[in-house]
Amino acid sequence: MKRKRSKKKSIKEKAEKKNDDNHRSCVSSNSTKMNLKIDWEAFIVFFNNTLKKYGSVIQPLKYISHGKKSQLQEIVNEYGTKGILVDAVVNMARSDLCNGKVKSNKFPNGLIGSFAWLTSSEKILEKAVNGYYDNPPEIDPTEDEKRKQAEEQRQREAEERRRRNNEIDQQIKAEQRRAREEAHAHRATPEQLEEIFKNFKLPPLKNGPSPNPSPVREGGSNPTRN
Repeated sequence: MKRKRSKKKSIKEKAEKKNDDNHRSCVSSNSTKMNLKIDWEAFIVFFNNTLKKYGSVIQPLKYISHGKKSQLQEIVNEYGTKGILVDAVVNMARSDLCNGKVKSNKFPNGLIGSFAWLTSSEKILEKAVNGYYDNPPEIDPTEDEKRKQAEEQRQREAEERRRRNNEIDQQIKAEQRRAREEAHAHRATPEQLEEIFKNFKLPPLKNGPSPNPSPVREGGSNPTRN
């Protein structure tokens, strides 16, 4: 006949087993936290390289305070992944809103993100990770919209051509006035007038010699003297 184990001994074994399980859990937890320890120098390099990759106007990161490191390490440990920081930085760097390109009711003057702003609260960090600041998806334009965009592009190009032509006309007129004033002031000879006008394609003064060579006779080149 089997003897019954005492109740006290059973309770003691359960307590010892519970303590042993807690110990293994702590060891496993500490091991996980060690693997999640952030290399801050590498993170700063990653942060700045990400800004360059997406052409962001956000200021590069130079250093991180000890308090901020502790705060972010706790967040990483809580979420169990360093990806929360990686995703937040990438989403901020490529966001038009966070680069001041978009104005909204909340940010009427635009928003220029920063590392300090991104990590100022866990709520902002979560929003960045979850795509709250992402650019809206691009929608393919309809045929009417494409035609309208093409017409607007043609109008802009035509306006640009008119502006450039006007600038060229003004430059030519100014050069003409300058040349004539200079010729009048120095009572230039025909040879001097030709020297003045040779640097730009303009007709000479009415009393000046023609800058064009004598026309070629029909039927061949100009005759030369023997």
